[in-house]
Amino acid sequence: VLMVDLLLGARLQLNTVFGYSPIVAGRFAGTGNTAFAFMGAAGLITGALIVHRWPRSRGALAATGVLYAGVVVFDGAPQLGSDVGGILALVPALGVTWVLLTGRRPTLRTLAIAAVASVVALGGFLMLDLARAPESRTHLARLWEDTTERGGGVLLETVERKARSNLRVFRSTIYTFFVPPALGVMAWLLRRPRGRWQRLAHLYPKLRAGLVGGLVLGVLGFAVNDSGIAIPAVILSFLLPMAVLVHLVMARAGWARPDGRTYEYRLDGAVAPERPA
Repeated sequence: VLMVDLLLGARLQLNTVFGYSPIVAGRFAGTGNTAFAFMGAAGLITGALIVHRWPRSRGALAATGVLYAGVVVFDGAPQLGSDVGGILALVPALGVTWVLLTGRRPTLRTLAIAAVASVVALGGFLMLDLARAPESRTHLARLWEDTTERGGGVLLETVERKARSNLRVFRSTIYTFFVPPALGVMAWLLRRPRGRWQRLAHLYPKLRAGLVGGLVLGVLGFAVNDSGIAIPAVILSFLLPMAVLVHLVMARAGWARPDGRTYEYRLDGAVAPERPA
């Protein structure tokens, strides 16, 4: 819905839960911070579910890569979302998620490539923006023009303003009371799994990869956007329900039957080969 709306002029964004409003007056074009979080989290989780459904299919990995690239384009292209912070958060997070979905562990080299890719993507969107008519250019091109004319102080002022806005939101919203603990607990459980979380890593590695990638997206989105803590709050609204659903399914696994055996259940409801009780 968000992508189609962007193609049609982003009219659904005004005065909606996931959009922008005249009261806040943050922006009135493209993708707002909340919409970026919705679109990024939904796209990331959808890709993880695709690879989970077809774990041995190269086509599933390719389709997920195309989906992730599409999310970046729709969020960052000046004609569509024109979201600078979204580019800087989405490219590394989706890149790391895709590597995890392939079954490999990200290395420092992977992280460096992801960081460079985000800068390259930002530069590409900047060139597209500068190629447009002056009256059609977004804040990205205007920031570049101001920086080249008045020096690097303009860029520093922009970063400082966003940091102050981030801090103000952090101190004034109710999200502050539960988002940091939730992020910390999920990161700890996913990084050092114990008990059922360890079974999650073993039975559903692709879904776990999606949860890890979602945490990365939440942290980066918090760092580079001036909506601050609201970004991981929105992303957690996707991650936590999926984690709960997976754990409810795992709670059924090992359920003893009258014949004295236990059976393993999959997310699609099928019964896997029986195991000794």
